[in-house]
Amino acid sequence: FIEAMAMGLPVVSTKSGGPDELITPDNGILVDTDSVLALSNTLIEIKTKYTNFDYNAITNTVRTNYCAENIARTLYTHYQTIIYRVQK
Repeated sequence: FIEAMAMGLPVVSTKSGGPDELITPDNGILVDTDSVLALSNTLIEIKTKYTNFDYNAITNTVRTNYCAENIARTLYTHYQTIIYRVQK
């Protein structure tokens, strides 16, 4: 999803955990799991609303939130927390 959104593309995904935190109404559509009809309808919906999405905003959000520096900072924080807990 992140790669597609980095290109400014809106995405469609099922509500299956991970994507729920990444996909918002501004960058895509989430669909209930186990519903072929819902997925089918959503694919048609995104096709008709495709031009309503702000491609630059989608790209900028991904580049801001998922750039190498932010990922490294997040990993560093998690590792520091783990090390602190192990040393206690």
